[in-house]
Amino acid sequence: MRFALALSLLASFHAAFALPPEDRAREHLSEITAIFPAQGWKASPPLLVSQAPGQLYESGLPPVWKADLVDERGRHGYLLWENSPRGTLLEFALDSDSETTPKGGGLTPGVPALQQFPVPGLKSANVASGCVPTAGASLVGYWTTHGFPEWAGPALQPLDLRLKSTTLRLRKRMRMAEMPDTSGYTDDGMPLSGAFPQELASSIEKDAQENAVPMSAKFSQFSFEHLKQETAAFRPVLLSCMVRLPQKPHLSWGHEVVGVGWLELGGEQYAGVKDNFYPSESPQTVRWIRQEAFQSLIRVQPEKPGEEK
Repeated sequence: MRFALALSLLASFHAAFALPPEDRAREHLSEITAIFPAQGWKASPPLLVSQAPGQLYESGLPPVWKADLVDERGRHGYLLWENSPRGTLLEFALDSDSETTPKGGGLTPGVPALQQFPVPGLKSANVASGCVPTAGASLVGYWTTHGFPEWAGPALQPLDLRLKSTTLRLRKRMRMAEMPDTSGYTDDGMPLSGAFPQELASSIEKDAQENAVPMSAKFSQFSFEHLKQETAAFRPVLLSCMVRLPQKPHLSWGHEVVGVGWLELGGEQYAGVKDNFYPSESPQTVRWIRQEAFQSLIRVQPEKPGEEK
């Protein structure tokens, strides 16, 4: 009884001294702008956002606070943090026209920010291309400008068109599921596509082989240390995660993105990603998400001559 009373009093103490949402937003923004060359950012009044009932993906994610950001140049961003006395920062992004390595972190610049696009469907005329193959194509796009220009096809076409063709090639090698968008993930109700990240690893390897590119792809559980190692070698990775949509945080889903960096902030660890369902104003924008959201990692590495898989 005394123990339960002590816990209750402790919870009341923390709640009493929790920062108001407006102050918490300013605190997080101050921490972020201390490690990025960002000035003039301001936060909108925070809103507490709960998950919409009956959505396609029942993630079970708890309510969070969100504050939209804008800077003196009119660029946008956002913050998400826990609805708790500590108010731990969950994720953030700042639109930027340059890719800058944060203090206390690492970054692999140069990964194209390919967004999902309409493709012919089996059940519908058009469906979204899907996060799994689209993320894979973005990673291929990085390697076409870092030693393997032949991977995405003839260089006569613009890179964006070549990466869309790459997305279609990767899709053909995976079991793609089509799902009606009854929750409003897309603005026009276009059906969604899903696939397994494990199949993406084998699809990338086969695609590399067909294009005479010596590349391996290894699927594993997420490891922050592996992310740091690959970032130090300037090799982007593929990450699966359970996240909210930045532009519609009342919705969430299992998602595949390209991992391009890491940072440590406020005692927490974050992965930097290029998101194929986050149409930011600049293709250089990186979304930073706390590591607890991630489940798997695919390391894509050039093979050395004579190396066995």
